[in-house]
Amino acid sequence: MRKKFKIFMIWLLLSSILLIPSCGFLGDPMLDDLWSRNIYPGTTNTYDIGSPTYQYKNGYFQDLFIGGVPAVFGGGGDVVGTPPSTDHAIARYDGVTGLLIQNSPGVTIDDFDNLVVDSDIDTVTGDINSGNDVNVTNDLDVTDNGDIGGDLVVVGSITGANYIGIDADMVEVEELGVATYDDAQDYINFFGDRTLLTGGDITDNGDNTAAIASLTAWSKETDSETAVGKFFNFAGGNTAILTDLTTNYVYIDYNGGTPQIVVSTSITTHGFKLDHILVGSIFRDGSDLHWHEVSKIGVGRVNRTDMHHREEHPVHRVDGIVTSSVGTRNLGVTAGVLYEGLSRHTTLPFTTPNSGTADATEANKLHDADGGFATTDVGKTVHNTTDDTYAKVTAFVDSGELTLDGDIFISGENYDLDIFSYWYTTDSGATWTEDRGATTISNTQYNDITAGLANLIANRYGVHWVYMEVDGEHIHVVYGQGNYKVNEAEEATPPSIMPNVVTNYSALIAKIIVQKNTDTLLILYPWTTVLTSSLATDHGSLGGLPDDDHPQYILEATFDAKGNLLSASADDTPLILTVGGDGEVLTADSGEATGLIWSPAGDGATKEFFVPVNRADDMNQTSALPGGYINAAGESAWVAFHIPHDFNSITEAVVLINPIATATHRFDIISDYAAVGEAYETHSGSDLNHDFSMTALQFYEIDVSGILSSLSADDYGGIMLSGDATNTPNALVIGFRLKYT
Repeated sequence: MRKKFKIFMIWLLLSSILLIPSCGFLGDPMLDDLWSRNIYPGTTNTYDIGSPTYQYKNGYFQDLFIGGVPAVFGGGGDVVGTPPSTDHAIARYDGVTGLLIQNSPGVTIDDFDNLVVDSDIDTVTGDINSGNDVNVTNDLDVTDNGDIGGDLVVVGSITGANYIGIDADMVEVEELGVATYDDAQDYINFFGDRTLLTGGDITDNGDNTAAIASLTAWSKETDSETAVGKFFNFAGGNTAILTDLTTNYVYIDYNGGTPQIVVSTSITTHGFKLDHILVGSIFRDGSDLHWHEVSKIGVGRVNRTDMHHREEHPVHRVDGIVTSSVGTRNLGVTAGVLYEGLSRHTTLPFTTPNSGTADATEANKLHDADGGFATTDVGKTVHNTTDDTYAKVTAFVDSGELTLDGDIFISGENYDLDIFSYWYTTDSGATWTEDRGATTISNTQYNDITAGLANLIANRYGVHWVYMEVDGEHIHVVYGQGNYKVNEAEEATPPSIMPNVVTNYSALIAKIIVQKNTDTLLILYPWTTVLTSSLATDHGSLGGLPDDDHPQYILEATFDAKGNLLSASADDTPLILTVGGDGEVLTADSGEATGLIWSPAGDGATKEFFVPVNRADDMNQTSALPGGYINAAGESAWVAFHIPHDFNSITEAVVLINPIATATHRFDIISDYAAVGEAYETHSGSDLNHDFSMTALQFYEIDVSGILSSLSADDYGGIMLSGDATNTPNALVIGFRLKYT
């Protein structure tokens, strides 16, 4: 009975609501749709209908359930919403009635049909398909497929099973303003490197060709920095016949999308092409092939480069770090740059000892108003020479204060700020001793590697090897391992037995040579072309010169008179020949002990000779005088000669002419000469179109020394005179005369 009464009361209430236009309730409710109109305007009362959790409140139905079942009126009606709304927002149902909508401020569709989502996009089982752009401010979660024809812009993350149709050129990267290159494909194009990824093994076909196995690779489509880079597979193939006794370089050529094998005998033919990938190098030796395949290093290329440098030179200097001698065997080292693989390190400047005295006491501090400290002191190790303790400088405060990593100073204690470590071994390198806090190069000791430090003997030289740590904050000096003579010191190279700190963590920056008990440091640099010094040219710097224990050498005391000469009486038996009298000449005489004798000067041999014409187009004569007759253009006369072995230089060189007519005679004169074993025209000269004014039948000498300027003893040669069409000669060429010293 109670249940029926409740249903009746609800029905009664609804009926009264539907009939309210004729009623005089406050506000006169307007009967359109129960869901869109305030049927009790102005009321703030709450009415429970059906159950206390579904209410009519503040003039609107929030939800209406009757007996726990949603109330639906008439199966239709207008769908209404609650203001305000967001422009372009997507309307969403509010509740389950299908008649009430609500705003979606974070999901909008603009006038161009672009979907903008401020939060996440989640698809449980379906796909995302879009022919246009998709812009997501937060995350995009796709359980199935995402197929997008336009741009995909996601501020958050992307998760999902598959992404179909998202090309690398559609994935934006950060850019400043509007950049020409702005997507993932552009990045790959510029920073990718043609690479053999897998496969490409080489085998010998036995017919002077090689087989290249199938492979995978990446390269540019064309030989252009801006070309697109692509991954591709190649099925493999055979090379052409390889060049014999030559290194052949085998490449895969992308070839516009049809990869092919190409071979060159020069590494530069294809080596710089961005669409060619080196597979290997093959040396053909007849029917045998020797080959080496390239390493498949892919993205490890930079690391491989780094390792190459580290294995070749663990640390090497590129600039600065120049060592000099300062004070008394102290060192000055400038700032500079070191490389460890591809890592760049700067180094600090040092000037040993850079000493002073602490003038205040403060924990972990070094105070010295006169210290002249600088920012470049940070990282150095300071030595308290009073109590032999060490600390590292961690901060620069000012020119009179440094912060340290240890509390080692009180006022009045002394310090050295620029120091180095000296190294030596006593057991052939099994262990090493580090002598910290050094500031001066030793001029008394060297390292006997089997015993330790040993004293140099008199006049000998020590060698010291100077290294800079890669951190640029510590200098190491290794004692040389020899009691060297000067030439040995100059020729000494870094010892093969060295402490690990210098072989793997430091760069050689100097070689220092110093003579025992002297303060002059000869400093050589390993980056100079030739490591030499001036010592080898100064024989006086050698040790033991006064000992007279070099019988193979002649002492200067042997020469005790002006003009004395050194000769020999027998094999390895030197003998002095005293000077002769004024005007005497030295001649050979087997009867003398020295084989030489001074003799009165005589006339001696005439250092002059004459050679007549040997050949002419027209051999002729004037009375008793023969010669080569030249009376037309192109007619010639020749003379050949040999230069004596005592020839030194030309005094006169002339050709003798007997002119037939008084006139201007024009000759073309040429010469050819050479020594035995040389081409006949190794030396040549010419004097062309030369006019000579001559008187008939009076001898005339033409100077030809200018065309014999390279003449040497024992040369063979010849001279040719020819007539010219202008001022054609009419003369007899008699011969050639040479006067010499």
